[in-house]
Amino acid sequence: MVGAGVAGLQTARSLREANIEVKVFDKASAPGGVWRENYADYSLQVPGALYEFPGYTYKDAGLNFWWGFPDGPTVQKYILSYVKYAGLSEVLALNTQVETTERRADKSNGWTVTSKNVVTGEQIVEDFDYVVVATGMYSTPFIPQYKGLDSFAGKTYHSSQFTDAKLAEGKRTLVVGAGKSAADVAVAANNVSENVTLLSRKAHWPVPRYLLFLVPFKFGTYSRFGHAFLPLHHDPSWFQKILHVIGAPVVWLFWRVVEVLIICQFRLTSKLVPSEKLEKDLFTGGVLLKYDLTNRINSGKIALEISEIENFTSTGVVLKGGKAIDVDVVVFATGFTKEYGYLPVGEKDKLGLQDDGLYLYNQILPPRIPGLAYIGAEVSTFNNILTHGLQAEWLAGVLTGKIHLPTIEAQEAHVKKVQEWKRAWMPKISSRGAIVQLHMLKYHDDLVRELGQSPYRKLAENFGGKLNPWNYVTEFLSPYEANDYKKLFPAPAKKVDVVVQA
Repeated sequence: MVGAGVAGLQTARSLREANIEVKVFDKASAPGGVWRENYADYSLQVPGALYEFPGYTYKDAGLNFWWGFPDGPTVQKYILSYVKYAGLSEVLALNTQVETTERRADKSNGWTVTSKNVVTGEQIVEDFDYVVVATGMYSTPFIPQYKGLDSFAGKTYHSSQFTDAKLAEGKRTLVVGAGKSAADVAVAANNVSENVTLLSRKAHWPVPRYLLFLVPFKFGTYSRFGHAFLPLHHDPSWFQKILHVIGAPVVWLFWRVVEVLIICQFRLTSKLVPSEKLEKDLFTGGVLLKYDLTNRINSGKIALEISEIENFTSTGVVLKGGKAIDVDVVVFATGFTKEYGYLPVGEKDKLGLQDDGLYLYNQILPPRIPGLAYIGAEVSTFNNILTHGLQAEWLAGVLTGKIHLPTIEAQEAHVKKVQEWKRAWMPKISSRGAIVQLHMLKYHDDLVRELGQSPYRKLAENFGGKLNPWNYVTEFLSPYEANDYKKLFPAPAKKVDVVVQA
């Protein structure tokens, strides 16, 4: 397995619980992935309760963040605690980078993996029956190449390299991007910089932590009620079909009202109001934000430019339209890209990589490449840690024969159906193939069903030996969290004291 972030760790646990021998490679010196180190002041954008390992809470780890918004170092403590809880230290090969994978000489569906210790330089060749790529959506930093960039006399960083705001202290700083990392970096830099400009190609909808300053956002984004109002899935329920045909005006009005509330709450000026409708923008751009950024933009502390870089000069950048901005530091919060160089050419060609991403069966399996799976590397939801956990359990079911896969042709037909559905309405981005986002509830339901379990986890709870009628209400209106799936993730047989200090 490649990657010891939240996806790789959960996969290692699920496979070990299924009595499958596992080895996890990671080039870093500690597990945790992006949480091990990231940009200045990085933090979780959702409450701790919405970013937990199923069956293992922050409270279990001695960290009191059930509803608070933990910072990055706290999340990393939680992840390290999970490693101890699940007894995973013994399967981790840290400081070890996978260099190549080749089909085994015995012509099986297995792999010969060549790795290298990044500290000692020692190279190791080993045979495996299966390879799981769990490198996450954020593995390779992406910096666009602009004309004149080499002539720029200032400093440039990717957001993942901007680990200390002091890098911009006293400087004129330009932050390029529109996501949460761009917002966080702009605010952090604004605390120490001479001035800060945020440059985005277009505005995206900010999502408030509390709608109307009262209702937690999760009731609209993590519940079956909120899910019913989303753009129709490729396999919609009968309720969604009725709602979107007969109740189309209600659906339209619902989203327009939410937009107005967001505009009022964030005091968005016309420059900050996106052109994309909220229900579509949430799939490729909307982010959960505090009010720091919009308040500072409205007050003039942070300058906002809706444009693109035309070229660099020695002293700064020139935007499309001709406006020049002199800067000393440029931080590219421009996301990440994917590399598939670990696959031999013949296998890489079978991936079917498109210009809008990689489309896989169930977001996990490339139909034409046996012995290979992607967990957490080709999927993006609003609750990634839970998604990865359910993907891991599904893969364990496949490898143990509990889940029987359809034919390769049937898998490819399913992939094509999903691809056509996404391309019919989703804005085009390079990772569109991985986008699930708010449709995560439907995706999670499908995985749970294939595991032979009821997806209606709240209805599964009994009250006094009988089904509690109120569970029907909570099933529809209450948001889904990792805790709802905990019975699918029993505690490891050997318990370990894993409490850490906050």
